[in-house]
Amino acid sequence: MSDKKRISVIIPIRNAGNKLRNCLDAVTKQSRKPDEIIVVDGDSTDDSLLIASKYTVRILHEGYHNRAGGCQVGLINSIGDYIAFTDSDCIPDQKWLENLERNFEGDDNIGLAGATIFKKSTSLMGESIRLALSSFIGSGNSVQYRVYGKKRRIRCPSGCNSIYRRSALDAVGGFDTRLSGGEDEEISKRLSELGYFLYIPDAWVHHDTDMVALKSYAMRMMNYGKWGAESSARSINNVVAYVPVVLLITISLSIWIIVISIAIYILITLAYSIYFSLSQRRVPYIWTIPIVYALGHIGYVIGYWKQEVIQIAKDVERKFNKKKTV
Repeated sequence: MSDKKRISVIIPIRNAGNKLRNCLDAVTKQSRKPDEIIVVDGDSTDDSLLIASKYTVRILHEGYHNRAGGCQVGLINSIGDYIAFTDSDCIPDQKWLENLERNFEGDDNIGLAGATIFKKSTSLMGESIRLALSSFIGSGNSVQYRVYGKKRRIRCPSGCNSIYRRSALDAVGGFDTRLSGGEDEEISKRLSELGYFLYIPDAWVHHDTDMVALKSYAMRMMNYGKWGAESSARSINNVVAYVPVVLLITISLSIWIIVISIAIYILITLAYSIYFSLSQRRVPYIWTIPIVYALGHIGYVIGYWKQEVIQIAKDVERKFNKKKTV
């Protein structure tokens, strides 16, 4: 009897459009064929389901209207010993599954992640966003857009390029379908009690993101902040959300603490922008990349604290209603 493990690939979608076609083309042409491909739809109103129906995939429906729901519905209906996840706007490399699967052998890891390559943009601002997110101060300790040259242990696999042992996912009860986002961070926090995650540099996917303009980038960073607060993630990114609070508290001590902190921030972002300007041989990065950093950090902070206020209000309302019923 063969001891070969089965792999299920789960792709949550909603109004994926033509990007889904590129994703499914890549997943179906893997050097290591998946044992099943599951597309989980969240009430698409475009032609996503028609596109999916042209491939050998299982099409399921989720009524949670979030990515966590899509992941969970796919998980409980899958047959795989290993469960891989990607998104409809991602294009996995042909050896994506092959390179992920072989790194489970002989290791006590419970999940793996590969590199997520931000698709190059034709616009100056789009490229500025791509480069900023590839750096530590742009993405923190997230592996979403960071590219490392060697295997390394990581805190959290990226949702669009990850694979887990099914036994581990089942042991923690799967994904929290109440979350509007940040489900990969939240489940990683629970899974980390069982083992560790490993980054595999040659298992990459291209991310065909629409985040190439400042408005879409700012909105996405606000969402990241919201999801970070919602999932209670233990990340450097969430530490950033508390920096303005600390600085406001220090006003009572000395205004110079804020002045010096802002000066240090400007110098750090300027150093990164000069580096990218020289390495990419493009002078405008000197001023566009600091703008991207500042907008991203501000957006994350706003999204984080907006969600925290909403959660506090809900907790107060819940306690008040509980007292009324006593």
